[in-house]
Amino acid sequence: MSRGSSRLTSGVLRVQHDMHVTGAVGPVPVQAGYELYLESMSYNLTELFAGKSKGHDVALGASVYIEPSLPVGDHVELRPGVVLVGTPGAGVEPRLRASWEPFGDSDGVLQGALGLYRQSVVGTSDMRDLGSVFVAWMNAPDGVPLKALQGVLGWQQTLVGGLRWSLEGYYKRLSGIPVPIWRAVAQFTTDLGRADGEVYGADLRVEYTSPRFYGFLGYGYSWTLYEASQAEFGTWFGEPVQSYHPPHDRRNQVNAVGSLDIGEFRASLRWQFGSGLPFTRPLGFDEAFDYARDLHDPHTGVGTTRLVLDKPLTGRLPMVHRLDVSLEREFDVSFGKLLVQAGVINAYDRRNMFYYDLFTGRRLDQLPLAPYASVTLRNR
Repeated sequence: MSRGSSRLTSGVLRVQHDMHVTGAVGPVPVQAGYELYLESMSYNLTELFAGKSKGHDVALGASVYIEPSLPVGDHVELRPGVVLVGTPGAGVEPRLRASWEPFGDSDGVLQGALGLYRQSVVGTSDMRDLGSVFVAWMNAPDGVPLKALQGVLGWQQTLVGGLRWSLEGYYKRLSGIPVPIWRAVAQFTTDLGRADGEVYGADLRVEYTSPRFYGFLGYGYSWTLYEASQAEFGTWFGEPVQSYHPPHDRRNQVNAVGSLDIGEFRASLRWQFGSGLPFTRPLGFDEAFDYARDLHDPHTGVGTTRLVLDKPLTGRLPMVHRLDVSLEREFDVSFGKLLVQAGVINAYDRRNMFYYDLFTGRRLDQLPLAPYASVTLRNR
């Protein structure tokens, strides 16, 4: 990725070996396995007035796990487990999964899980570019991993007539989340601080299947809040501790899919909706001079334009939604099957933002109304 005087590059190479086995210890089924991996991560952030601009980290990971399956009566199953992590940083991650079928095998199941998870590789993004997909990957600062205590509880059930539904709720308590050190002047920094976080939400899904029709409706609600303590917050806002919703905090999301067989044709549609993501509002611009490189005259010279930011992530981007429709038919030919499809992406021509440059005020949108046609040949 490059923009102006910035040239941002990031790369990850991962080599992994893992093995998983299923067996029994007496009458108790047991799953066990191990994982070994090596990750090489590098980044180059060539930019004026930035922090650390280059880096190369290597992560070597090794872990083993075991999970027995313990029946309790006729309708309850417990699956306690543990993951032993050797590197990077030794640790123990206990896990527990459970399921309950109160009405028998075909009338629904209540499932739950609770576990402690750790993550030693982190990624940092540029707060200035709304919609940017660039991420610089590196080891967690000081070798201390992010920890997450996660719990989930859900019910799923198959009803008569091809109707299935499920409802799942979850909660996460995060500690030691690596986050970029906030600065009023926008810059891509790999200087990381720590934050604690809380996440909760729910997912509802309804699915219907018949010989000629398929329908799916899913709704997800999510709430995420970080709390970080940084000296820079105290300098600019008078309070060293700030709470904010991170950039991935999408509150509401809806997906609806439907397909209907009409004679030899299949008509399909998909509608998706997402509420706006958080972003940091810009306050204005200033001109900065790098006197370490040259002596500048501020009366006649022009410095490097810098963007000055408001409190972190207090704004919300616009919602996004679109409808895609298609019609397809499959033909049998002597050498295989021929699938012919035609459709429209973004059928009602919604302007959904893809990228916004806070420096220039330039907005790029996703695809407008876009018809298409395709032919696919499949061998028998």
